[in-house]
Amino acid sequence: MRGRAPAPELPPGPRFALVIATATYADPALSQLRAPAHDAAGLAEVLADPAIGAFAVSSLIDRTAHDIRVEVEDFLTGREPDDLVVVYLSCHGVRDRRGRLYFAATDSRTTHLGSTGIESRWLLEQLDECRARQVVILDCCFSGAFSDGAKGEPEVNLERHLIGSSGRGRAVLTASRAGEYSFEGEVLPGALVAGSVFTTGMIEGLRSGDADTDRDGYICVDDAYAYAFEYVRRRQAAQTPQRWIFGGEGKIVLARSLAGAVIKPVPLPASLRTALDSQHPEVRLGAVTTLGQWLGGSPGRAVTARRVLEELAGQEIPPVVAAARALLSAHPADAGPDEPPAPQDGTLDLQSVHAARAEAEQIVGAAQQEYDEIIAEAKAQVEAATLARAKAEQDAVLAVHAAEQAEQRLRAAEQAADEAKAEAAAIGEEVAHLRALRTASMNEAAARKETAARRHREVTRGPMGSRAAAGRLLGDDVDGPPPPVPFPHPAWEPSGLDLPPQPGLLTEGRGYDPAAVDEYFDRARAALTAGSVLIPDPPVFPSVRRGYHPGAVDLYVHLLRTTAALRGAEAQAMTSKVFGTMVRRSQYLGLRLRTVLHQLTDREQDPDRLTELLRLDHLSGRIRRSGETLLALAGADPLRSRHEPASVADVLLSAQSEIEDFTRLRFMVFDRRANIAGFAVFDVVHLIAELLDNATTFSPPDAMVDVTARRIGDGLHITVEDAGIGISPGHLLELNDQLTRPGPPSSNRMVGLYAVSHLAARHGITVRLFPTPAGGTVADVRIPAQLLV
Repeated sequence: MRGRAPAPELPPGPRFALVIATATYADPALSQLRAPAHDAAGLAEVLADPAIGAFAVSSLIDRTAHDIRVEVEDFLTGREPDDLVVVYLSCHGVRDRRGRLYFAATDSRTTHLGSTGIESRWLLEQLDECRARQVVILDCCFSGAFSDGAKGEPEVNLERHLIGSSGRGRAVLTASRAGEYSFEGEVLPGALVAGSVFTTGMIEGLRSGDADTDRDGYICVDDAYAYAFEYVRRRQAAQTPQRWIFGGEGKIVLARSLAGAVIKPVPLPASLRTALDSQHPEVRLGAVTTLGQWLGGSPGRAVTARRVLEELAGQEIPPVVAAARALLSAHPADAGPDEPPAPQDGTLDLQSVHAARAEAEQIVGAAQQEYDEIIAEAKAQVEAATLARAKAEQDAVLAVHAAEQAEQRLRAAEQAADEAKAEAAAIGEEVAHLRALRTASMNEAAARKETAARRHREVTRGPMGSRAAAGRLLGDDVDGPPPPVPFPHPAWEPSGLDLPPQPGLLTEGRGYDPAAVDEYFDRARAALTAGSVLIPDPPVFPSVRRGYHPGAVDLYVHLLRTTAALRGAEAQAMTSKVFGTMVRRSQYLGLRLRTVLHQLTDREQDPDRLTELLRLDHLSGRIRRSGETLLALAGADPLRSRHEPASVADVLLSAQSEIEDFTRLRFMVFDRRANIAGFAVFDVVHLIAELLDNATTFSPPDAMVDVTARRIGDGLHITVEDAGIGISPGHLLELNDQLTRPGPPSSNRMVGLYAVSHLAARHGITVRLFPTPAGGTVADVRIPAQLLV
């Protein structure tokens, strides 16, 4: 019949089927079934038919559990990967109290399922041992409580019981869901007993070929399942067939369709259709020649060519009609009920047909040549248009990129302008603050000067107008001889002011030598005036035996030293405050510099420029650490603050990133359990960085510096050991004394250790230096328990 091809051959490889059906049961608790034996016979017949399934079928009807186990194991043993095995079961499915599934045999008892039933797990193990591709068909449900015409037990996890864990190349079809019944159908016309609805539908689809839903001549597992599913649905049975396919590669073919394969026509190419619709008969004749070649090709092309040639045979162009009829006569089709005989024309001259065909081939050749030239020209135009489009797209991309760069530069300029405005505002505020401090200092200086002048007037104009009054004021008995008093009084403590040395005692009498006192006052005033300190004028003290009264001299000198100390402390405090403010400004600018460097690093793609940017970022980090050192020396709080704790590893790695020769560090031992409290993290990082910098600076450039961190007791010990030239014992004693008692550095090269001593004193950290047997130096840092969390 036109449009169909004979059924194709089955895939290569042996095919085996085992059909198991149990309808009668010795246990009264298991009802007798009608369908299994009928279903088994029908399915075995279809599968064994050489024109359909071509399986080697073995049947087990109403056998004991022992017989079924032996036959199943024999059936599955020795199969090869190219084999296909089908196992079909139609029986009762029963579940024990532990939820294990059993298939019932004739001698199965519900009270002794373990010894008389066939457990699904055992069947899965046998299938797992089999190397062949497998199809398992179960027409049973899973319940121990039955309704009329039903068999099985609800609520069984079919996938867990039937598929197992491997299931390579295995398909499982079941007649119903877990918890549904698998119903037996009505008696069909011509049948003695009724079959199962599910199995009957599968047998009908295989036998008639209607299960070949895609009309390719094969009935695969999916086709058979889909047909049986639809069959059950049409019968309105209260069951839903299920399907699982695991590990299968390609389709598993159960049978071939007796109806054969439907030949699908091949679509006619657009160029051939254009030639057939041409106004020139010669072009149409060329297309007819191509269709003649299709008649001897694939079935799909032959069907398409025959249909088009039949249409051309009924047209009104004689050469085209003659050529089409000649080709149809040369390739006759199989007669069928839907294929009418080809029209005959007794006047057809075969020689004329050959001549027309030759002429048509010549015309088609010329048309083909012209067609090729047109196609070549069109391709050239398309290539030129493609190149132009690519260039336009490239120009557009470059323009967009340039616009994005311009926009980025504009945003950067706007951001820089905003930052400049903010910096100008901050500088203005700082200048106003400094002016206010200067004004306050000048007002305070004026007030202190007025107070000193008032006290001077009280001393010179008050009861000190006479020697007796002066004696009473100073607690000195004028009538008695005054005791010899050194000048200045020994109780005076140096205030940090560099005053001239004191004059000697007067050898004549018990007072001071007026000349020595006058010289000392002049030199003191000169020293204080050079230091921009306001000094009150000296009073005229009463003399005692040609000299100044000792009490009056002591009072004035004490006034001089007190005034100088106050002025010196105020100047030092103001200098420290301004110094701290300028350092903070530098730190703020450094942070902004690092932010800009990070932004440039994120956008940079060139490896060389990226390396230079990373070096700049490292240098900016070192500048920030220098600023923090200055803040520590000024006694000011650090600019950075932190609340969350940090691990010892993070603290040491942060310190490593702040030195220049960070690649020379070697971390030997880490105690990852310790964490540094958040308020001390940045100071500890700064302290360790200073020690690492000293270790790498004062050791050979190719020597490694070892760093360890251990928990000892409640505290944490961090050691930094170098292989440098070492430190002399005297100098080592001096450095350890400086680390213990923070004070001014003994050398400008010891500023780093001076910062370490201040940072350690701030948090109660102990830092000591020790020599190593190899000649180097080890710095031992002991962090107390209150800094650990």
